Amino acid sequence: MINKNQEIWKVKYYKALLLLAAIMFPALVFCQNAVKLSVTDPNSKTDTISPPPPYEQLDLKDWLQKKGWIKKKPPGKSFLVIIPVISSNPVAGLIYGAGLSYAYNSSPSDKRLSTISSNASYSTNNLLNVGVRTNIFTGHEKWVFNGDWRYLATVETTLDWVLIERQTVILT
Repeated sequence: MINKNQEIWKVKYYKALLLLAAIMFPALVFCQNAVKLSVTDPNSKTDTISPPPPYEQLDLKDWLQKKGWIKKKPPGKSFLVIIPVISSNPVAGLIYGAGLSYAYNSSPSDKRLSTISSNASYSTNNLLNVGVRTNIFTGHEKWVFNGDWRYLATVETTLDWVLIERQTVILT
C-alpha cells in the first residue's frame, strides 16, 4: 500500500517532468532549422559566416551509381513492386501469399499516377483472400475510376437448425 508521502512525491515528480518537457519542447521542434552563425571572420568584411552546405543523403544504389559501379537508369513511366506475405494467426494459422503494386502515368502531361494494388493470400486453415484496388486517371486527369474488388473464402462453423418437438406436460 502506498502511503501519503509517496503519493505526494509521485505527483511532484510528474509535475517536474511535465515542466521539463514543456521547457524543452520548443528546442526539440526547432532543432534542425538552418541558422546563420555569428562568428567574426578576420579575412571577410562581413561579420557572419553561413554554415557549410548540408551533407547529401545517399542510399546504397545512389552510392554505387556515384562510384560508377552501376549505371543510372533513365526514369521510367511505370513502377512495379512485388512483396511476399508471410504471417501467422491463431485463427487462420500460417498465412502466405504475395502483394503487388503497379503505378503508371498514362500520358507525359499528366501529374497524377494511376495505381493498381492487389494481394492474394492463403492460410493453412483454408482461408483465401484475393483483393484488387485501382485508382485510374483518364482523359487528362478529368476522370478517375476507383475500384475495389475482393474475394474472401472462409471456413466458418455455424450451428445447424435443430428441430425441437413440442412436448406437452399434463399435471395431475
